Amino acid sequence: MKQPRGFEQYNTAGVLLVCLLLRSLYGLKQAAFDWYVTLCSLLKELGFFRSEIDLAVFIFDRTGDDGRRIICIIVWHVDDGLGGCNSRRFLNWVKGRIGERFGISDLGPVSLY
Repeated sequence: MKQPRGFEQYNTAGVLLVCLLLRSLYGLKQAAFDWYVTLCSLLKELGFFRSEIDLAVFIFDRTGDDGRRIICIIVWHVDDGLGGCNSRRFLNWVKGRIGERFGISDLGPVSLY
């Protein structure tokens, strides 16, 4: 990445330095991919696995401590997500974990109950 005009710095040999980015900037080509990798990592931590058919679909399918089966499906496209779950409590928990990490806004997605 080029340095901003007026803030250029040179090394001891007089060669113009470039900036090393520690993370993606919004709007760059790799930013969407980095966001996807970060989201995948979080959902994996929460117990989801990614669908092999559609990589934007994340599935949670487990039996809880009380013997009830919990199935939750989240579909994510860029910055929009939709979740459906047979447990409203679990879906709210997942939304809370995603919100803690990324500061999302819940615009009222419908949960299948």
